[in-house]
Parts: sequence; structure tokens; C-alpha cells
Amino acid sequence: MLSWQVDWVIATGATHPDKIAQMCHQAGVPTLNLDLPGTLAPSIISDNYAGAKALTESILASSQKRYGVLAPLTFVGGRITDNNTAERLRGFLDAHKAHGLTVPGNAATGYGLFFRKGGRATEIGLPVA
Repeated sequence: MLSWQVDWVIATGATHPDKIAQMCHQAGVPTLNLDLPGTLAPSIISDNYAGAKALTESILASSQKRYGVLAPLTFVGGRITDNNTAERLRGFLDAHKAHGLTVPGNAATGYGLFFRKGGRATEIGLPVA
């Protein structure tokens, strides 16, 4: 991309944003991380924690109202090593904790970023919504 003489690079979905920032800096090209917590370039980060916590609380409340039972949900996310997924999982778990619920170990798992992996999660026994 740098060989195309770009004016800016906006890094998204990268595993190592600081490596990208380093290459851009060496080429004199400014860079910005979008939803990536890097240290060598400015980062704009979505509040994945608050979003996941609010969504989980809403689903828990709706489920309790509809079914009369407060029960743990299942988390299926991207790569667990990605910051976005880790923050979403943290919000999911904290919402359960606030309701006095414990999430079973097999109900909170990262399956990767591709729809086939999510499909695989249902094949191995996770409930289908």
C-alpha cells in the first residue's frame, strides 16, 4: 500500500498495529488505528465493553420477562486475543455477574471472525437463537 504513495493509512483489523505504524513512519506516512489499541499511532477505539454489557443486560432482562427465568447466555465472538472481542467478553461477563449469574466455561468462547466458525459453534452444541 505504501508503494501507491498514499497520504494516510487507517489501520483496521490488524493483529500488530504498531508494526504497521512503524512501517508508515519510516515511509513518512501518517497512520491512525481504528478499533486497535496501538502505542505508535493515535487510536480511535469503540467502547466494546459498555456496548456488550448494555446489550447483555437488555437480553437478560427481556429473557427473564419473557420466560420467567434468569439464566446465563452464550457468548460467541471473534478471536479471543483481539482487543474488541476481549472487551465484549468482559462486558458480557460483568453483566452476568451484576445479575448474580455465573457463565459456564463452555458458554463464553471466541470462534474466530468467519461465519463458518460461528456455524461450527452451533454444530458442536451451542444453542441456536
